[in-house]
Amino acid sequence: MTTDTIVSTTVQNALTGKSLMILPLVKLELGDRTSEQDYVRVWGGATNLMWDGQTWQGVGSLGQIEAVKADARGALHGLSLTLNGIPQDLLQDVKSVGYRGRLGRVWIAAFDDAMSLIDRPVLIFAGEISAMILKDGRTNRSVGVELESRISVLKRVMPALRTDEDHQRRYPGDKFYEFVPNVLNKTLYWGLKSPSTARSVGGGFGGSYGRGSSGYPFLEQF
Repeated sequence: MTTDTIVSTTVQNALTGKSLMILPLVKLELGDRTSEQDYVRVWGGATNLMWDGQTWQGVGSLGQIEAVKADARGALHGLSLTLNGIPQDLLQDVKSVGYRGRLGRVWIAAFDDAMSLIDRPVLIFAGEISAMILKDGRTNRSVGVELESRISVLKRVMPALRTDEDHQRRYPGDKFYEFVPNVLNKTLYWGLKSPSTARSVGGGFGGSYGRGSSGYPFLEQF
C-alpha cells in the first residue's frame, strides 16, 4: 500500500472536528504525455489549487463520482466520473488527444474553513480510461469518463489458458494440467491396451470369437 492511499493522522484528527470540507481531485493522463496539454487536473473548488507541484484547475461543482463495479470485499474495479464546468480551452485539449488506455486517478482532500488543504489528499482510485463522452453545450460543458482498474483490464485481455503454466499462476501447487503436454497428439485406445490386443481376441466384430471362461472376449483382458 502506498502512502497516497493512507489517511494521515492529521486528516483523521480533522475528521473529528466540527467543520470540514471534503472535495475530490481528478487527474487524467491523455495523448502522448509529452506536454501539459496531455494532462487534465481539476478539482471541486472554485479557484486554482497548488498541490504536488502542479496547478489543479477549479471547476466548482465537479460533478459525480460513482462506483461501477466492486467485488465481494468492496474493492473497486471501475469508476464513473462526470466532470462539469470544464473550461472551453480544456475541453478542446481533451478532444484533440487520445485517451483510451491512459491513466486516470481520483483523490479526496480535506480542507479547513479557510479552504486550505489539510495534509495530503488520499488516493481512492487509479485505473485506465476505457470510455469518454464529451458534452459541449452552450450553458454546460461536461466530460463523462469511465475508468477500469488494472485488474479488470488484465482479466479482460488475458483469458485463462488450459496450460500448466497459466494454471499455476492462478492456483499454485495444483497439478491438474501438469501432464497435458504428454497426451497431446497421442492416440488413446479406450478400454484396450493396444489395437493388437483387440485383433488377437477375435479379429474384429464380424468374425467368430474364441470366448474364454467368462463367455465374453473383451472381459478376458481386464
